[in-house]
Amino acid sequence: MINEYDRLKKEIGTVQDQLGDVEGQLRAAGEVIKKELDMIADRIKEDLLDRELAKSNAEAERKAKVDPRYEVALGDYKEMLEVIFTTRNKYSTVDSVHDDLRQSVSTGRNSIIKEGYNS
Repeated sequence: MINEYDRLKKEIGTVQDQLGDVEGQLRAAGEVIKKELDMIADRIKEDLLDRELAKSNAEAERKAKVDPRYEVALGDYKEMLEVIFTTRNKYSTVDSVHDDLRQSVSTGRNSIIKEGYNS
């Protein structure tokens, strides 16, 4: 029984590591997308000012935030955030399972040792 727990603990540890790697990559990608989103807003703002569709930076910034080009990019960013948060939640769940298994292995070993010495 303990060997099975050990095997599961190792497998979950491997899954936990892989999920942690994916979560880190997604977080980094989210930061890149956020920077790209800011750059898109800046380009739209410059375009509005160049075409004299806005009279000031503040007006251009407000208009840029409701521009369809920005809204498409914002939608992509929101989708990425959903994936990141979902992955973080799964990582947290796997982490909890790993901790529970580690505790079960420890408790099981202690019980076996105790029973072995009492026989």
